[in-house]
Amino acid sequence: MDKHKKCSSKPTAFLKVKMVNGSSIVTSLRQINTIAESKSLIALDRYTEVDLGTFKEIEPAAINPDYVVVATRIDGNLIEGDK
Repeated sequence: MDKHKKCSSKPTAFLKVKMVNGSSIVTSLRQINTIAESKSLIALDRYTEVDLGTFKEIEPAAINPDYVVVATRIDGNLIEGDK
């Protein structure tokens, strides 16, 4: 049995940020204002998709908001508890 299924999860809104170099970062939708208003390097909470529509938090990422091409909302579930 997949150990992720034993953890609880909650519906969460995420933001997929695509960068100029083609890489993408999934972060919390709450951080959209931080990205839009910042003029220098910022650290974002980062998530990875473990199953279709199920995400878990991983190490933060630093980005330069000037290099963001597009940001798209993603609805999913955040895994909580032991990962």
